[in-house]
Amino acid sequence: MLRFYNREIKKYEIEKVAGEFYIKWIYSSQVGMNFLEYIIKRKLTSKICGYCCDRSISTRKIKKFINEFNIDMSQFVIPKNGYKSFNEFFCRKLKNRNNQRESLTFNLWFKVPLTNLTWNKFYKML
Repeated sequence: MLRFYNREIKKYEIEKVAGEFYIKWIYSSQVGMNFLEYIIKRKLTSKICGYCCDRSISTRKIKKFINEFNIDMSQFVIPKNGYKSFNEFFCRKLKNRNNQRESLTFNLWFKVPLTNLTWNKFYKML
């Protein structure tokens, strides 16, 4: 669960997080922490997960992911034959980038304001 303050509606909201159940289990139990330390943090685990998400069988997860996170697919370019894998879906392209760029820049700036301020101070010192 990720709680954030929405300035537009002036309320706190909860953002959905993929794999939230597993993340809570990993960080809230000793068994989960051991699992994290000895299995999840390993390069081999990352390679295996990446390999599985590059396979065509991973396309089964796409529809569920779209529904669960209420993704508006009208904003994205969908390949003629559909996505070949979950990774391809996850790295999808925007349809009209010119209109989206302004709001994307705005959103990114506010999601990392401290980093932005730190870099600005750094450049002023030069």
